[in-house]
Amino acid sequence: MTRQRLPDRRASTIFGFECNGLHYTASASWFDDGRLGEVFVGNHRADSHADACAKDTAILASLALQYSAPLDVLCRALLRDSQGRPSTPIGCALDQLANGESMFVTRRLPRVFVIKLQTAPGTDSIRALRALLKILLRRFGLRCLSAREEQPDLFGGTS
Repeated sequence: MTRQRLPDRRASTIFGFECNGLHYTASASWFDDGRLGEVFVGNHRADSHADACAKDTAILASLALQYSAPLDVLCRALLRDSQGRPSTPIGCALDQLANGESMFVTRRLPRVFVIKLQTAPGTDSIRALRALLKILLRRFGLRCLSAREEQPDLFGGTS
């Protein structure tokens, strides 16, 4: 059995949820055929034990998915409470993804960020920083507008 890797550039869905009174953010990506390929989970308290456990279990779930483990099998195998609800953050995230519930709480990041840097003549360090920032934004599929372009309205129009 071989591992199927996702492409380096891929669309992801980001959504938030609560599990056992703690807030988590998850990111999910799919294979071209529509199967879930990876999930990442993080806690609102960075570097906490809950955050570390959530991240590690999400990596293990992602590896299982990339080795063709069915999503429904993973969901059934994870710990649940007496009412059948998931007891762990990865269980909550996978259940939402399996049931399509993440689409209702999805917060897609805007694909366009407006960055205006005022440069004085001859400031090469700022120009270099701006060029580096553009490269990083393009690497993640984002676009940097020049000062002459209109700032888009995140709800569809322009401002």
